[in-house]
Formats: sequence, structure tokens, C-alpha cells
Amino acid sequence: MELILVFGVIAILASVAVLWINPNTQLANARNEQRKQDMNAILAAFYQYALQHDGKFPMQLPSKDQEICRGQANWPAGVSNDCKGLFSLESLTGSFLVTIPMDPLLSTSAYAKYRGTWYRIRKDVVTNRIVLTASGSLSDDVLSGVVPKEISVSR
Repeated sequence: MELILVFGVIAILASVAVLWINPNTQLANARNEQRKQDMNAILAAFYQYALQHDGKFPMQLPSKDQEICRGQANWPAGVSNDCKGLFSLESLTGSFLVTIPMDPLLSTSAYAKYRGTWYRIRKDVVTNRIVLTASGSLSDDVLSGVVPKEISVSR
């Protein structure tokens, strides 16, 4: 009887610990932090380029959100190597950006043939700032029925 009671208490404590830690939320938060780091790296590359080129950016930025294209180094096998309909950052790769960052969820095989990064870029016409956005934990939030929160970084 005492043994059953001990196992019952351990089971209750284990279930409370799992609910308290909530690994899905922790993983989603980690991915969102990775998204912020990725977008800050892209912004830093733009401004490093501008510092070396008399304050000019390498390309004309769109005034409306446009998804960033994967770099050619990240093209999946069997996918055409073009950025049609997407915004290319190829001129920043090499000296300013080692590779073009992609959303952490794109590393799964389900998205192997997707050509975008899930990061969007635009130049705000009012503030004249570069704005990068991501939609947060897309798959996790959509599956749970929660609308993903948008993550935005600008300089």
C-alpha cells in the first residue's frame, strides 16, 4: 500500500513538473529568439555594406513586405535556382553575410523544396528604416489554433 502511495505521489509530481516546464513553449521561444538573431544579422549586413559604400544600400528595397529568397548555397536539390517573386540578398553574401538565414522550422524535410526564408523585408517610407518581420512559431501556433505573433526588427 505504501509503495502504491509513493508511486502516486511521484506521478503527480512528474506531471506537475512537465506542465510547469512546458517543453513546447520553451522550444517555440528558442526558435523566436533565433529568428530575432537572424533578422539582426541581415540588418547588420545591410549597414556594414552601407558603411563601405558611401551610405548606399546594395539594392532598392521594396516598400511593401516581400519575402527574402534563400541563398544559392542553400538551394535544395531539384529546385530551380531563381528568386522569382522573392527578394534576393545575394549581393550581401560573402563579405557581409556568410549565408542567408532561414526560419528555424525550414530545416525540416517537409519544407526542403521551399525557396523562401519566411523572413520578409521592406523599407518603411515614413521612417526610412529597414524593417524585417517573421511570423513567429508558424507550424506550432497554427497547429494549436493560436494566431502566430509577428516578430519585427528595424533599424
